Amino acid sequence: MTEAIKSPDSPAFQKAIAAQADAANPARSAWVEANAGSGKTKVLIDRVARLLLRRPDGSEGAPPNSILCVTYTKAAANEMLSRLFSRLGDWAITDDEGLRKTLSRLEGRAPREYKDEDFKEARRLFARALETPGGLRIETIHAFCARILRRFPLEAGISPGFTEIEETEANELWRGVLSEQIISAAEAHPEALRVLAKATGGRGITAALDALQFKRQDITGYARPLVGAPDGTMAMQVRSALNAPEETPAAILKRAMQTDFPRETIIQAVEELNQTTRGKADEKLFEALCIILDETDTDLQYQAYMNAIAGSKWDWPEKSNPYTSKVPSGGAVIDLFSRDSRKGDPEGREITRMKAVQAQLSAAEAAERTIALLTLGLPMVAAYQAAKKERAALDFDDLIDVTRRLLTRSSAAQWVLYKLDGGLTHLLLDEAQDT
Repeated sequence: MTEAIKSPDSPAFQKAIAAQADAANPARSAWVEANAGSGKTKVLIDRVARLLLRRPDGSEGAPPNSILCVTYTKAAANEMLSRLFSRLGDWAITDDEGLRKTLSRLEGRAPREYKDEDFKEARRLFARALETPGGLRIETIHAFCARILRRFPLEAGISPGFTEIEETEANELWRGVLSEQIISAAEAHPEALRVLAKATGGRGITAALDALQFKRQDITGYARPLVGAPDGTMAMQVRSALNAPEETPAAILKRAMQTDFPRETIIQAVEELNQTTRGKADEKLFEALCIILDETDTDLQYQAYMNAIAGSKWDWPEKSNPYTSKVPSGGAVIDLFSRDSRKGDPEGREITRMKAVQAQLSAAEAAERTIALLTLGLPMVAAYQAAKKERAALDFDDLIDVTRRLLTRSSAAQWVLYKLDGGLTHLLLDEAQDT
């Protein structure tokens, strides 16, 4: 026979046991934050069991239907329910001495304090839990929301006969809507499609659009005030939020690498480098400047320029220069590309200019991608919502969002909260960061 594995008795172990007992004490409100596998679910089950038991002063425990346990997954809810019924079932068949030790260990009371009536009440709990209308309420956050909405559908503004669609069905519906909307977008918004296709690279445009499925509530909330707004309002808001210029990334690159590009001074720098016994960094800068002077594609010019003067990560290292000490002092190279600030030397004019270009370009690209995503995504989200409405269906996110609106922003919120409060006394959340 294999001997049971037991935790070693130590001050740390005893401290953990005491902390679990404190958290399970129904006389106080508690928030438990601990690592995975440290016994959080056990604490929650201990707390439910202690709520159901007779109090030390002889008063009755909490009615089973006054306790609500909410968790995030069905598996967790089933596990908690199974473990709680297993414990109550054990109490129903344990002899007095065994039950005395169990209850004493659970509640932290002296064994001698327990009376025969305490044992009788503990043994009745299994039957009371089974006979409770609707059973013990240990359920997922989605099941909890669905139960509220079925009780108050008109107040929530949804169909009384709504159906709940599982994640697989919701994904299939989204895919269907996405396929239809992309075909329409190819005709209505080809430039937005081009921008997203470039941004997503080999992952495909659906990679960006699929992300909207889980941000629908935020997108819908953002779009609501835009209804009836003048054209261009959304783009203006996005650029303002990102502090982005109105210029497109292409226009910024053209201005940076052609209109504002100090060609004559760069030629002087090339001549300086050509006449210098060049080190490795000088050679790299020389070759890059030659490419830039001969190239007409602004994207290639920008890439070559930044690789040469901004560091390998384009992070402008301030403890080095993109050239060696072999370049002549006071010349064009140092004037344009000085980057090492340790000796108090002024920053090169092109370093300063291209830092500003990089910031403008980054903001403009983010704005362009965001505007493209919203241009395609807003109709897609609206079509997905309409498809669900036709089926009188709510997905998991809808259940939470509609319930939240019902309890916080609807005209019937106070009435609904009053009706709910009348039946609940104890609320326990498992995985509270999700629920």
